[in-house]
Amino acid sequence: MTHDLEDLPAAPEVSPAADARPGSATAAAVLAFIQAGITATTTLTMFDFNAEAWMSLLVRVAQLIGVGLLAYGGIQLMQGKSRTPLVAGAVLELVICLGYLVVFLLMPTLGLASVAGVRAVLVLIALLFAVLPTISLIQARRGTTTAWLGSCRAR
Repeated sequence: MTHDLEDLPAAPEVSPAADARPGSATAAAVLAFIQAGITATTTLTMFDFNAEAWMSLLVRVAQLIGVGLLAYGGIQLMQGKSRTPLVAGAVLELVICLGYLVVFLLMPTLGLASVAGVRAVLVLIALLFAVLPTISLIQARRGTTTAWLGSCRAR
């Protein structure tokens, strides 16, 4: 016995609530808040490495701008308003991490194993600081986050 497709009942439509924030948006915002806290803490405890005073000030200001963008961006994203400040903050954090990475890699070791070890630890720290903003950036740019933000703007 065969049935025509028209004789079969339609499958129920299941769609997430329009108001439901996707996990990718929540993850991006939470990671941005964590990175903002870590960056704020390190900025307040940062020392100069015998660098020029203006360079140290420039790095601190950039880091504080990153903290502000990440915190504000996380709030904006959680509210469904915008991801732009979060993305800008994450990109700024990655640029800062890249700057630290370059400085640490160019640090002379003078052929001393202990200095090379310190340099290796500093490089690792710079790479670790890049993890959270990278994941946050990826989550903020996911399709589910994009669709949700679009539905929030449409309301």
